[in-house]
Amino acid sequence: MSVRIRMLAAWAAALAAVLLLGLLPFKQTDGNGSGAAVREMMVFNPEAEGRMNNRNLVDLLTGLELSQRMTRVGWNNAVLSVDLVVPAEGGYSDDWFRDVNKLVHLAFRQVDNVSRLLVRCSSEFPAGQQAASAPGDAPAAFAEGDLLFSADVRKSDAWLKDKGEEAPPTDPVRNREWRNRLRLHFTSEWDARFGSSSL
Repeated sequence: MSVRIRMLAAWAAALAAVLLLGLLPFKQTDGNGSGAAVREMMVFNPEAEGRMNNRNLVDLLTGLELSQRMTRVGWNNAVLSVDLVVPAEGGYSDDWFRDVNKLVHLAFRQVDNVSRLLVRCSSEFPAGQQAASAPGDAPAAFAEGDLLFSADVRKSDAWLKDKGEEAPPTDPVRNREWRNRLRLHFTSEWDARFGSSSL
């Protein structure tokens, strides 16, 4: 019987301790020296919405549902770089520049910590051709051919400050203003495949 009494006493003491600790307020200050008590204590810090980081980069980019395949993505010092690959045959598509527009929207409207967006668009190797690969390179099935064009957009660009600014046209190739805004550069491969890019 003494064992039962001891167990019951230990159980009652533990229950009383839990109840008393639950009634005592935790004193935590806000850290700025004012001595004000903080009532809520965060168990974890939720990720700040609207910020790109290594943990949400893949989710943000796959959410765009780009029409072209991404072969390489870089995120370094607030610079987002994306390499797209397009079919080796056929004409150019408005989808290529829609994808660039989606990337601009993500980088400068959806998140707030991208300072620069670099986009490169290359052609696939034509069917039957193999890329010369060095150790560490991507397999030939995913290798890029010649660079067609690149875009360079910066957060400091004046046209991005206007939240009501219209989206870039789907074909900025012939629009000088948007070529300058997106800092589009076309290569000789572009000219060979699609005609002169000069205005």
